[in-house]
Amino acid sequence: MKRLTNNDPMDNLSTVLNYVFSEGGWAHIRHDGEKEDVPLTEWAKAQCIKHGCDELPGETPEEINETITDCLMDGDGCPVALAYCFASQAVHLRDRLMAIEDILGDDYDLVRLREILQAEKDGRLVVHGWWTAIGADKRGRGAIYRCSACNDCYPHVCKFCPNCGAKMDLEAEEETK
Repeated sequence: MKRLTNNDPMDNLSTVLNYVFSEGGWAHIRHDGEKEDVPLTEWAKAQCIKHGCDELPGETPEEINETITDCLMDGDGCPVALAYCFASQAVHLRDRLMAIEDILGDDYDLVRLREILQAEKDGRLVVHGWWTAIGADKRGRGAIYRCSACNDCYPHVCKFCPNCGAKMDLEAEEETK
């Protein structure tokens, strides 16, 4: 699956999926017909003024957000409050998806990811690692070994790391493979 989130939409689908975005903790609209990167609170206030709203929002983003949210909670079906709600929801979902895609990369396979998660749940997912001698212990009696998977250190080697459970069956030179 190709990445869905980006900060430079180039086609119709990408534009629709990324039309609202977060910046500085607030939702923004890429373009409102006149300006680019418009804060959602600024857009909502302009719409309230344009449509003659009885309860004009305040001046600060916090005051505007509170007034618009109150309109939404009053349940009078205010179209500005509904649009504000939908855009806010889209921004939060986009941010969550973007964080996930930042981990997965630009191209990922959801079927393969599901298989990996199921293997982990079933106890079939194994992390492999190796021990690296990093020096002597404080008393000079033996080496200290570091786990390649979690970086915890131990005075002896064993088949599995006591901290992370990695199966220690690789050689240190395999690190670059």
